[in-house]
Amino acid sequence: MKIAILFSRDTIPNRCFLESILRGFQELGIEASGWLSHPCGEELLRLCEEFQPDVLFEMNRSRSEIPELPKQILHICWIVDTDGRKLTRFRDSEILYFFQWHWMRDHDGIGSLLCKWLPPGYDPNSYFPRETTCSYDLSFVGHYSHPWTERELNRTIPATEPGRPPLVFKDVAKRLIESFNGLNHDGWTLDDYITHSLRIVTELGGDPAKLDLTIQYDLSNRVYVRMERRRYMLDAAVALTPRRSLRLYGSSGLGAHQAYAPFYRGFLETPSAMAETYRSSRINLHEGVGLHFRGLDAMACGRVLFFMYSPYDKGPSGIDVIFREGEHFVMFDPTNLEEKVNWLLERPHRMQEIGQAAADAVLQEHTWRHRAEQIVADVLQVRELQSRGAGQKLF
Repeated sequence: MKIAILFSRDTIPNRCFLESILRGFQELGIEASGWLSHPCGEELLRLCEEFQPDVLFEMNRSRSEIPELPKQILHICWIVDTDGRKLTRFRDSEILYFFQWHWMRDHDGIGSLLCKWLPPGYDPNSYFPRETTCSYDLSFVGHYSHPWTERELNRTIPATEPGRPPLVFKDVAKRLIESFNGLNHDGWTLDDYITHSLRIVTELGGDPAKLDLTIQYDLSNRVYVRMERRRYMLDAAVALTPRRSLRLYGSSGLGAHQAYAPFYRGFLETPSAMAETYRSSRINLHEGVGLHFRGLDAMACGRVLFFMYSPYDKGPSGIDVIFREGEHFVMFDPTNLEEKVNWLLERPHRMQEIGQAAADAVLQEHTWRHRAEQIVADVLQVRELQSRGAGQKLF
């Protein structure tokens, strides 16, 4: 079996993920190569001719977007981010994997033979326990968007009625955030947030059919999912200083916000730098949801992961279903963060126990080799199904 793995863009995180995933397959003796682009047309055909893969594994692109892909090559689409599109836009891949288990409820599975949850793994060659002096009480490593620019805030959305002035993005975003007050959106999926944002656009007189995809993504994902939830966690962490030390690493957006700039230490470019950050932090913060690259990496380094509660944690992919709260990680919300931090920092022996138990647990079942084993087993199952003829599915 030869597997070609394609990520959409050449970014530092993608390079790290790709290298780790390739190593997982190679440890199984499978020939795997990776590309940091989504070639199409003649370029894609040339890749297939030169490498001759049996399987094409792509992040965030389905077979429906590349009809030129030869039929004999099995296509796997792993949906990690929809970029503002609805989940049903991803069609026709023989295997359709979802980064979050609850996303599957918004996809009818038409065009695929297998729909399944595929969480991330981690690379034990990069992330492992090592005796390191703890320099900080709390750390967070991740992305946070820059403050909205004037250009972004003043983008327009066409009105439904002719002659009516267009909507202005900042007004829609404000109304959208207000709409969440008192609204129970526990258990919402990405499609729910898209549907809700389009509903607000319609209520304000805008035409959702003419909505730019970037604006749709910003309204449905960035306004609340990518910013507000993470802001709750960061604000709670900042409130613990100066009694507790805090450092923030990640995209430059963190440093662009006045509240977080004093704690921002820059962007970590290598897995070794991230691993050292996790090891030198008594507590590593993660705002959820479900299994995530950041959470597994931090747990693998043998330090305590503080995981912010979300309504998805009780489902099949919930962290407190896969691991045990209080034994492998600590669950918190912004209102009790200080209490839980104080309790744990006063018990260094308990911290060590949780960190070591977490490292042991992820090593047993959550490396990229484990994920590669699952993918290979699924490919063989689908191939067997194909050999029996059409009309059957595995879900």
